[in-house]
Amino acid sequence: QVEITGYNVKRDDFEPEYDNDAEFPLAELEIRVEDSEADKATKREMLRLYWKRQKERYERRHFVLSRGLLNVKKQQAAEKKLGKAEKDLAASLRVFSRFQSPEDHATLVEGLLRESRLRARIQQLKEYRRAGVLSMAEAELYEQDKRRRDSEREKLKQQESYLQQPAYKSSSAMRANR
Repeated sequence: QVEITGYNVKRDDFEPEYDNDAEFPLAELEIRVEDSEADKATKREMLRLYWKRQKERYERRHFVLSRGLLNVKKQQAAEKKLGKAEKDLAASLRVFSRFQSPEDHATLVEGLLRESRLRARIQQLKEYRRAGVLSMAEAELYEQDKRRRDSEREKLKQQESYLQQPAYKSSSAMRANR
């Protein structure tokens, strides 16, 4: 699991860490007694910015650990249950998980996925209505006919594309046409 996520359990850190270069500006920082007040203020500001970057690093680490995001297999298993459109929707909502509790985020995602499924079902029922379908038995027959028509249409397209391809001409036939 270390290879996939970059997290080392024994050290309780990631490799590489978020904002891995945060320490570089402070590497040679030294506050001396003889520094002017302006220099000291600049160095204190550098330390404040470093602490801010460290706080962000800690918050991100805590977020990943508290949400169980290191369990890659569990994440993949949950995604396998979703269709492509649903995976895209869930992925686009991931950015909001930072601002919600895990339960609230799961509720939000599930609610929007349910809404998406309901909208698709409503579109399907509207299509049935336009086709004059009155019962679910007729709907099943309509779907079978639709699949058959689609497969026939696809076969025709393949045949047309095959027929439209230029035929092979031998070099002697090409010279005869000149």
